Amino acid sequence: MTRYAVIGLGKAGRAVAGLLAEQGLLVSAWTRNEATGAAAVAILPALAPLLQTRGALAAGEAEVVIFAVPDDQLSAVARGAVATNSRPEERVWLHLSGASGYETLGATGGPRGLCHPLQSLRGDAGDREALLGAFFAIDGEGRALDAARSLAERLGGRPEQVPGEARAAYHLAAALAGNAPYATMQAALTVIAAANIDSPALRAGLARLAHGATANMLLAPPAEALTGPFARGDAGTVLRHADRLRATPELLPLYAALGQRWLELAEARGLSDRAIAALSAALAAAEEPRREG
Repeated sequence: MTRYAVIGLGKAGRAVAGLLAEQGLLVSAWTRNEATGAAAVAILPALAPLLQTRGALAAGEAEVVIFAVPDDQLSAVARGAVATNSRPEERVWLHLSGASGYETLGATGGPRGLCHPLQSLRGDAGDREALLGAFFAIDGEGRALDAARSLAERLGGRPEQVPGEARAAYHLAAALAGNAPYATMQAALTVIAAANIDSPALRAGLARLAHGATANMLLAPPAEALTGPFARGDAGTVLRHADRLRATPELLPLYAALGQRWLELAEARGLSDRAIAALSAALAAAEEPRREG
């Protein structure tokens, strides 16, 4: 069986290290931050005998070394690990970054690769379920590509190769899909706060709504999954939104930009030309306060 070492115990590093430790495949987990190490062990006790927080970047007898550190640290940390571990040319060197190609690791002697889980992780025991069925973007040189594919499968994921020239597009798509909900949720919270209807129950309800909308896209493409006034052709509601936005004018550009996308989705799903025209006029009205400003 392949033996692994994980360097870095942030959210992704903890998730990967914890699952490998449970399978008896982890030989070393390293972090320079003792508090991070303690937090990782508290969540994942199986890491305790394998954890190192001081000294060299030890990979032990691992055949595959996994870097789970920020992109701007990858090259330097990899150089340190290569310099302090014997037989670097016999090991496979992988990183978990979504934005960087495997070349970011620099010269390792052994084959380089990457294995990025396309999932929002919390760094706790719940990540086991989160990774089941998750898409993993992989790439690599020679046997590193095979090692990346094997790692993804061990973690319960579905690996697919995303080559270096497509990494920027892949990561941009991931950033939009994974982080846009936070921005729109913050906007929604701003609206309810301005209307004096903010409450824990309503916040939870909005979060459940966002979760349900995302889940619907597993069953249908965005145009089919779209709900709300743009899906129905309800221009009157969009006009009421426009009126309400005068209380939170800083959200006007966001609503206008999203509205254009919703309009495109409504058109793609076959909404009538008359309804599209009415929605367009209502959306223009939503932008008027910004124009007057």
